[in-house]
Amino acid sequence: RAVLLISLCVSATGFLFTTPHNPRSISLRGGTSSLHMSDAKTPKKVVICGGGIQSAAIAYYLSLRGVAPTIIERSEIACAASGKAGGFMARGWGNGDTAEFHEVSFDLHEQLSRDLKLKGYRKLPTLSVSAGSR
Repeated sequence: RAVLLISLCVSATGFLFTTPHNPRSISLRGGTSSLHMSDAKTPKKVVICGGGIQSAAIAYYLSLRGVAPTIIERSEIACAASGKAGGFMARGWGNGDTAEFHEVSFDLHEQLSRDLKLKGYRKLPTLSVSAGSR
């Protein structure tokens, strides 16, 4: 019996991003190919360690593929950084290695609000200010 264990680390050097709405992936830094869920048989049991927003997103997208994952959290769901965030994001906040990730994330939030019929999602104008040299 195959069991897939997913453990998330904020300081990871790469990420996998593929959804039914936007099937693309971004490989690990250094050119190593990333894996896709379609590369292997979908496991029957999936355990996700951590109850933050990334874990919730992984569980959601796995459920769309017919998998019923189990999330394990030592305290409460969204008890750490994910539960403290204000939910603010702007399309242009990423730069360098993360620029594409920010673009995709921005669009994904809007798509999820439509799919899940969330009433609290709204777009607001943003202004980024940075100090220049004198």
